[in-house]
Amino acid sequence: MIRRLAEKPLRRKSPVSSLNILRLSLYSAYILQSEKNLSHYYGHSGDLDKRLKEHNAGKVRSTKAYRPWKLIYFEEFLTKSEAYKKEQFFKIIDGYNYLKSSGII
Repeated sequence: MIRRLAEKPLRRKSPVSSLNILRLSLYSAYILQSEKNLSHYYGHSGDLDKRLKEHNAGKVRSTKAYRPWKLIYFEEFLTKSEAYKKEQFFKIIDGYNYLKSSGII
C-alpha cells in the first residue's frame, strides 16, 4: 500500500522505465470533496486522473449534481481488490472515524 495526500504530486514511473520492461499498474482508493456543498465521495479506480475528470464532467450519475469535485486524499495499491477493500472501509463507521481522527476529512 502506498499512502499519499492529494496535495503531494505523484509521479508514476516504473522502477525500470528506461528499459520499459516492467510497467507498474497501481489502483487507487480516493476521497473527493464537493466544492458546492462540501460532501464527500469515496471511490476506487485504476486511473485516478481520468476518473476525476469523469466526475467533474458530469459523467458519473451519483456525483453530477454536486460538481465541481476536488481530490482530497488517495491511497495506492498493487491490486484492484485492495483498493476496493479500502474504499469499503472508508464507507463504514470505523473508516469514517479513522478519516476524521486523522484530519483527512
